[in-house]
Amino acid sequence: MRRRTFLNAGGAALGVGAVTLASRPLLRSYFSEGKPGHLLGSTAELPRPYQVPLPVPPVLEPASSSGTTDTYDITQRVEDMAMMGDFVTE
Repeated sequence: MRRRTFLNAGGAALGVGAVTLASRPLLRSYFSEGKPGHLLGSTAELPRPYQVPLPVPPVLEPASSSGTTDTYDITQRVEDMAMMGDFVTE
């Protein structure tokens, strides 16, 4: 083994070790209690399954058409909506 190859391999091993040690606190914070992916219980009384009808939005008319392409104007906005009977989400 040549000296240059040995030094490159040693440097790569040190780099991998440093990255592994530096990432341990970050990984621990992702897998601890209260982080994303943790199941939270609900206090809302849920309706019986399949009793609330699915809201179907109206069919939009295209703003413009050209050949085989329809273009629609859609505006994003905040809306209050009842998703589970009388329970209103915000």
